[in-house]
Amino acid sequence: MNLLKDVVEIPIYADNNITWKTFFGDNLDEVKTLYPMLRYETAEQFVKVSDYNKIARLYGQEEYELKDKNFPTIDPNDPYKLTKEEEYVMEHLVTVFKYCAYLQEHIRFLFAKGHLYKVFNGMLLYHGCVPLNEDGTFREVEIEGRKYAGKELYDVLEHLARQGYYEEKDMKSRKYGQDIMWFIWSNENSPVYGKAKMATFERYFLDDADLKKEKKDYYYQWYENEAVINQILEEFGLDRQARL
Repeated sequence: MNLLKDVVEIPIYADNNITWKTFFGDNLDEVKTLYPMLRYETAEQFVKVSDYNKIARLYGQEEYELKDKNFPTIDPNDPYKLTKEEEYVMEHLVTVFKYCAYLQEHIRFLFAKGHLYKVFNGMLLYHGCVPLNEDGTFREVEIEGRKYAGKELYDVLEHLARQGYYEEKDMKSRKYGQDIMWFIWSNENSPVYGKAKMATFERYFLDDADLKKEKKDYYYQWYENEAVINQILEEFGLDRQARL
């Protein structure tokens, strides 16, 4: 009898029937309590590509061909294993990040002086975008049981990011703050990320133009609309004569 593992390995492409809910399994309720701002209906993407087409064929979905199949350092029998040279590179990078005095100095400066937004000289400066709904209103994001939008969303994310760096007594709070840093960097509800996905893999390895599209936040459909811009300026305490 053929086992499933003998027929197909782990695919990477998303299927609407396989979401983050599937991935978290029995831990879903706990994770949702800690991170309600995540979108658990998001179709899960897997890491390995070698047998995606076998899955696609079973479900009648489109099959894809990689533009480049040359991966000389990957062992097909143990694809996650690093070569000795790769292990050295990774260990060296970890050491450099942890113990480089100049980098640590820069990080301390970032948390001491940096901000996700700044009001200065009649201007509003912010990184990325202000998350909006399709109708141009501020999108609410739930964090620790409370919903935030607009300026408040920036403020709470900045507070929690610093919590992840400075908190020394409450390790649970420190860990949560560090998770929020990852959220800021990679989630579609983050002002810094501002899109539904990162399509780097698709751009490098696939020819399908639709898969390469990165759907941007609705902000980018509204950022030249005067009423929406005035709404953003007022949200951050500025009058309509100010500038973004």
